[in-house]
Amino acid sequence: MIKRKRSAEQQVADEAERKAQNPIGARQTIADSHADPEFQENHKRLRAERLARDAGSKNNAKRLDREQMTKTSGEYQPPKPISKAEREARKAFREVDAVKAMSEHALAEKAFAQNRERLKAERLAREAAAGPAPKKQSRAKSK
Repeated sequence: MIKRKRSAEQQVADEAERKAQNPIGARQTIADSHADPEFQENHKRLRAERLARDAGSKNNAKRLDREQMTKTSGEYQPPKPISKAEREARKAFREVDAVKAMSEHALAEKAFAQNRERLKAERLAREAAAGPAPKKQSRAKSK
């Protein structure tokens, strides 16, 4: 279905009628000032400036990252020396963490074993209550 083009007067009249019927919806349209050529030009200029600024900052950030990641020869930095107290503290923490991890593993293993035994006992009790399982009859081969 092809719509006929409406004249400017018809469009203005339709807009006024729509605003009269729905005053809240009328506020949701583009303001008249946005339709001005000055606004459009200013909007395009500001958008172009923002896009150029964003592109520049991205390129600048990438360049800074590359500079920080690459090192020229002779810039080797040895690792920081660790004091004896710090080394002993790390060792103590590692030992405590290892003991904690092992105890958690042992608890999980014990819980798993108990659950398995409980389920096995329940299965055996169900099988004993049901009686012997009926044997399946095999079909004789026909030649």
